[in-house]
Amino acid sequence: MAHMRLIAFWIAIAAVVSVPDCQSTAPTQNTLVGVHSANLTVPGNPFRLVYAGKAVGFATINLVINNAKVDSTIIGVLNTSTFMPTLIREITVQHRFTNSASV
Repeated sequence: MAHMRLIAFWIAIAAVVSVPDCQSTAPTQNTLVGVHSANLTVPGNPFRLVYAGKAVGFATINLVINNAKVDSTIIGVLNTSTFMPTLIREITVQHRFTNSASV
């Protein structure tokens, strides 16, 4: 019976405490000075970036979709030996040769 009162107490507290509204504007932030950055334009929407040592990286750069299912994935091979990476090769991997077609 005591645990029921404790649960009712926490439900009452949760009803009184309001959750802040979602905000679309971020607070003002200081600019980082002296930080170097670079962008590399690749086809598709890159994600799942993996570095293999200091000179090579891999990124999933595009998904080929047929009939609402992922048919294949394009892997980008990146030269990361310099500050500005470069795309040196694209490799298409058919999902019928992988364990799963999930992304």
